[in-house]
Amino acid sequence: MADMTRQANIDKIIEIEVEMFSAMKTDEPAPENNLPAFKKMRWMTYSVLSAETLEAWRKDLEQAQADGRNTMIEKYLMIAGEMPIPGEEEECCCATVAPKLEGLKQKICADEDICDIVEIENRWQEATARKYSHSVQRQPDGGESFMHYLMCELHTWAPATVRLYLQDVKNALGSGRNLAEERYDNLYASIGKGSLREVEDSVK
Repeated sequence: MADMTRQANIDKIIEIEVEMFSAMKTDEPAPENNLPAFKKMRWMTYSVLSAETLEAWRKDLEQAQADGRNTMIEKYLMIAGEMPIPGEEEECCCATVAPKLEGLKQKICADEDICDIVEIENRWQEATARKYSHSVQRQPDGGESFMHYLMCELHTWAPATVRLYLQDVKNALGSGRNLAEERYDNLYASIGKGSLREVEDSVK
């Protein structure tokens, strides 16, 4: 039952995100042939998170819909530096991780938790790319674009949900796990290519 509930949450999250993604450009809808890849990559992202985190994020998205918010639009506006800054707020500590984010704030924000998640996820990404250098490629910016993207995405999450994600990250660290590597394992297994190690060995 727990697995079914977890999968149901992932399915609902992706369903809502597809709706939001498709609504990003009203004059130029997202091509249908882009959606399978979008769904797969979102599934890959969520495949390693706990049932509690997934349920909380699903509820956040449902609340965003009820409030007339589109978290995809918010995320990409922040990535582009075009998200309005509400009020006179203190400098976001995220600027210490990714300078592009200096001064970037949103009403829903959990700065220190977000910074911790981004730093660890970037470390995992870097370690995975080193370990599987033939099958996992990173952009040549030292992870800056990855951190910038993830930082903006997490600024659309409710603080309580961010804290659950951070707990997932801490639990993984405590167990010696690398969630980035696990995501790739899950992705390749889901498309019938085996494990990341098997993919790496096949392209050497």
